[in-house]
Amino acid sequence: MATLQKIRSKGPLLIIVIGLALFAFIAGDAWKMLKPDQGSPVAGIIDGKKISVVDYQDAVQRYTRIVEFVNNGVSLSEEAHNSIQDEVWQTMVRKALVEKEASAAGIQVTDAEMMSVIEAGNDPMLSQTPFVDQNGKFDADNLRLFLSSYNELDRSEMPAEYLNYYDNLYIFWEYIEENIRLNLLISKLLGLVDNSVIANKYAVDNSYTNRIRKNDVLVGILPYSAIADEYAQVTESDVKAAYKDKKDLIYQSAETRDIRFIDVKIVPSRQDKEALKAEVEQSAKELESVNEDYSAFVRLAQSEIPYYDLPYTADGLPADVALRLDSVKMGKVFGPYYNAGDNTYNAFKLLEKVGAYDSIEFRQIQVIGQSKEEIAQRADSIFKALKKGADFEKTAAIYQQAGLSQWISSAVYEGSALAQADVQLLGALNQMKKNEIRNLDLGQGSIILQVTGLKNKVNKYKTVVVKREVEFSNETANKAYDELSAFVATNNTFDALKANARENGYSFIEIPDFTSARHNISGIEKSHEALKWAFQAKEGEISKIYECGAMNEHLLVVAVENIHKKGYRDLKYLRSILISQVSNDKKAEYAINNIFNNVNSLSDLKKIDGIVVDTARFVNFNNATYISGMAENEYLVGAAVANVDRDRFSAPVKGNAGVFVVEKISSDDESGSFDKSMEKDRLKSMASSIISGGLFGELISRAKIEDSRYLYF
Repeated sequence: MATLQKIRSKGPLLIIVIGLALFAFIAGDAWKMLKPDQGSPVAGIIDGKKISVVDYQDAVQRYTRIVEFVNNGVSLSEEAHNSIQDEVWQTMVRKALVEKEASAAGIQVTDAEMMSVIEAGNDPMLSQTPFVDQNGKFDADNLRLFLSSYNELDRSEMPAEYLNYYDNLYIFWEYIEENIRLNLLISKLLGLVDNSVIANKYAVDNSYTNRIRKNDVLVGILPYSAIADEYAQVTESDVKAAYKDKKDLIYQSAETRDIRFIDVKIVPSRQDKEALKAEVEQSAKELESVNEDYSAFVRLAQSEIPYYDLPYTADGLPADVALRLDSVKMGKVFGPYYNAGDNTYNAFKLLEKVGAYDSIEFRQIQVIGQSKEEIAQRADSIFKALKKGADFEKTAAIYQQAGLSQWISSAVYEGSALAQADVQLLGALNQMKKNEIRNLDLGQGSIILQVTGLKNKVNKYKTVVVKREVEFSNETANKAYDELSAFVATNNTFDALKANARENGYSFIEIPDFTSARHNISGIEKSHEALKWAFQAKEGEISKIYECGAMNEHLLVVAVENIHKKGYRDLKYLRSILISQVSNDKKAEYAINNIFNNVNSLSDLKKIDGIVVDTARFVNFNNATYISGMAENEYLVGAAVANVDRDRFSAPVKGNAGVFVVEKISSDDESGSFDKSMEKDRLKSMASSIISGGLFGELISRAKIEDSRYLYF
C-alpha cells in the first residue's frame, strides 16, 4: 500500500511520461512482436514483417497492465483503451524502424551505459518511479533493494494480492528500463543528424535580423472574390495541368472513405423518469430504518456510489450531496431529489460528522507467513518490540522492507474503488494519533502501522448515498428503433437518405476522409462494428442499424459515399479545389499586371474597387500577419516589407486570400546585442529539430506499413 500510494500520487505525470516516452514499452518478450507470422491472423505489416494478432494483443495487454498499475487498478475507458492500442502500434512501427537504422549505422547501447544512467539517476523517468528518497530523487539503492527482494520472494507463502502487486511493479520497472535504453539509442541516432547541421554566416545574420526587426506597415489587399471571374476562365487543360503539378502533394498512404451516418441518441421518456423517481423514493424510505450493512443496501438500491465505512471530506462526496450536508440532521435522510448536473435522482443519509486530519504521514511493515498463526505470532512480536522502543526502519529492514514514512491525503483515495484491506488500513489511519503504533490484521496478512505526522484538520462525513441515473426503458428504446427502421426501409438508397433525412427529423452527418484508425464512428463508444462494415462496404451501400454507446443509447446507420484508395487521389474528387486554385492564380496574375501596376501612393491604392486597407503592427519576417476582414492570415507580408524603404510600396504579391502591396510606416529593432554564438546555436537547434522530425516521417513513409487492426480490434 505504501509504494502503491507513492505511485498513485504521481499517476497523471506517469501517464504523460508514458505518452512521451519515445518509442519503448515492450520489455522482456519484445522480440516476439516482430517475429514472422506463422498462420495466425495479421494485425498489420511493418517494413515487410507481419505482426500477428496474437503478438499485437499481447503487447496491448502488457501495456494496459502498466497503465492500470500506475493508476492503482482503475478501470480504463474505451477511449483510453483505443489510445493504448494506437500507442502500441506506433511504438512497434517506430521501434522497428529505429532499430533497423541504428543497426545499419553500427549504433548500440551497452549494459555499461545503462548502468551509468541508472547510477547517475538523472534521467527524468527514474524520478517517476517509486524508487526515490524522501526528497523525490531517484535512489539506486532502493531499486537494488527491491530487485533483490523480488528475486528472493517465497511465492508459496505470499498472499496473492501482494504477489500481484510486486509482479506489476517489476513489469513497470522493466518498462522504465526499456524506455531508457531506447532513448539512449535514439539519442545516438539523432546525434548523427545534429553533427551534420552547420549554420552558415549569412543564415545566422539574416536569422537575427529577421527575428528582431519589427515593422509597422500599411497593407492594401484585393481579395480574390473582388476580382471579376471573367479574368479567370479555367479550362479542363488548366485543371489537368494543376493536378499534375500538385500530384506529389496529394498522395495518401492509406485508404480513406467519405461516409455519412445517422445517429439517433435514445433519451429517457417522461414515464422513464417518473418510474425511477418512484424507485428512489422507496429506497429513501427504506434507508431511514437501515442501521447496518450499508454496503449491501446501496448495492440492492443500485446506487452508483458504493459505501465504504470511512469518513470523507466534502470534496470527496458527490457535489450535489456536499451542497446539501448542512440541510440534514444526523441520522436522517435527505431526498429524494433530482440533480440536473448528472441527470440523477438521489437520496442520502448522514451517519456521522467528525473532525479528522486530511493528510496523514505513516510507515508500515507488512507481515506474512505460511499460516494465520505464524503471521499473528510474528506480527505480535514486531509490535511488542516497537512498543518497547525498537527502531522502526531497522526492524523493517530485517523483513527486507524500507519502513520509510510517506504522506497520504484524502484526495488520494476518495472517489476510488477500494478493496476491503484498503478500507481497514485507511480506517485505522483516520483513527490513530501521532506516534501511535497499531497491529492491523488484514486476514491474509498483517500490517504494523505507525502514524508519524498529521496535518490540516477538517470536517469529514460518513454518508450513505443512493444515486441513480435516469435511463431509458426497453419500451423507449424499441420505439426509437422501430421509427428509424421504418425510415431506412422506405429510404433504402444513399440518395434517398440524403434527400429525406432532415425532413424526417434525422441528420445525415458527413465525415470526409474517414480512416480505419479512428476505432469508432464520431467518438461513439462500441461502434467499432459499424466502422469495420464501412471499410468492407461498396460505394452507395447502407448498413444495418447498429446499437452502440456505453449503454446502447445510440442507434447508428452508416452509408459509404466515396472510396479513396491508397495512392494518388482521383482528379474527380479534387476538381473543385483545383478550379478554385487555378482561378485565384489567374486572378492574381491579372491584378498584378493590370490593377496594381500604377500604385505609388495611398490615394492610388484607395481608388481600387474592393480594396481592403489595414495597418498592421509588429510585422516581421518570421510571423504571419492578420489583416482585418480577411479569413486567412498572410505569411508573405513580412517578406514583402523586409527590403522595402520607408514610405515606399512593395511590388504586388500573390497571397492566400488576395493580392496585396505593403508600405513600411516605421521599423524598429528590439533591444539587445547580437550574440553570434547564441544565434548560431539557436539556428542549429531549430534546423536539427526540423530535420529529426522529418527523418522519422521519411522512414515511416518509405517502410511498407499496412494497418489491419480494425478487422480485429
